Amino acid sequence: LVGQIEASEPGHYIKNCYTNATIKYWADSGAIFGGFTQHAWGKLTVEGCYVLGNSFTAYSDSSNAGRIQGCEYVYDDAGQAEFAPVLHNNYALETMTVSHTPNKGTDTKDGADITAEDAATMQTYYANGWSSDVWEMPEGATRPVLKTLPASAQLGA
Repeated sequence: LVGQIEASEPGHYIKNCYTNATIKYWADSGAIFGGFTQHAWGKLTVEGCYVLGNSFTAYSDSSNAGRIQGCEYVYDDAGQAEFAPVLHNNYALETMTVSHTPNKGTDTKDGADITAEDAATMQTYYANGWSSDVWEMPEGATRPVLKTLPASAQLGA
């Protein structure tokens, strides 16, 4: 996972990040997050994230799986549902094979589809609120890279 994870009042954020991992999972899994307990998290918002791997495969029950989020609620330490995370402007590669029936949309646990061509264009990410002070896409790369790290250390290089 490459991107921003931030703790602040009144909650926590996973924002402007991506993964291009191939996911193999058990129940309650998501490529960005899944199966969290509240345990000092407070409200959780996932925004502007991209799942760019080519498969998302279940080893067991996939009813709570999602390309972005893998649980319907964030739970407290006693296992009680505390709140539903807020999802906004999230995407997953349209060609990704999944072992569940996705509920697609920018604000759903599966995110909206994005084409491989759009995923390889930095303008796509800038249009979704990513900062040009933080991110770039060097010539020949197919994924964004953080400007503060050498391109050879990045997933998209």
